[in-house]
Amino acid sequence: MLSKITDPNDYSGPGTGYTLTEARRAEIDDIRQQRSATELTVDQAEHAGHITVTEVEPARQGSDPREVCIGLSPALGRSVWLSLCGLPIGEVIRQLSAGLEEEGCVPRFVRVRSTIDFGLIGLTAAKLSGSGIGIGLQGKGTALIHRRDLAPLANLELFSVAPLLTARNYRDLGRNAARHAKGMAPVPILTGGTDESISARYHARAVALVALEREASEPGQSPATVEVRRA
Repeated sequence: MLSKITDPNDYSGPGTGYTLTEARRAEIDDIRQQRSATELTVDQAEHAGHITVTEVEPARQGSDPREVCIGLSPALGRSVWLSLCGLPIGEVIRQLSAGLEEEGCVPRFVRVRSTIDFGLIGLTAAKLSGSGIGIGLQGKGTALIHRRDLAPLANLELFSVAPLLTARNYRDLGRNAARHAKGMAPVPILTGGTDESISARYHARAVALVALEREASEPGQSPATVEVRRA
């Protein structure tokens, strides 16, 4: 039996604490259910190319008060094609756009290339938008509504649990973004959930998709206005 008497803590600073032996590290790494990042993202290739995202010009400040910019993450439409809830990203974009249009607003797409920070993606879209309202969208399906005068983490509405989202949720988020653009105060959307945390398999897939976002990011590059088309 180990205790602080039989095994005293002799930590004396960085590098002096417990370190895995090579044998113990190998034992931890060699778990039965281990899956590589490639295996966790293999389904992305099945949906690749269903939309095309083409850069048009450097993103500029909009002037149309009906305009809501949708900020796309670096890997969306490049290496990430399928959201965690099972919807292709093209369908997610279609639903967001439909919600905006049903409320009389106009979507404009911008690729935020320099960062994978989700709050900054949404805030960048809001600052470029003619209405001052933007939607941030990650390839894995996380989405938010932002306003240009708020702090990066102080968004207006956030869909944080991508595996539980539906097409209807995205359409309603588009509607709410348009209502914010019109100066209204829409009721936040209930996305459902369970009393249990999301399964660990979703956490692993989310991390694998974030790695793809990091690989696609271009630090120092300015946002670009893009055209999104179904292939």
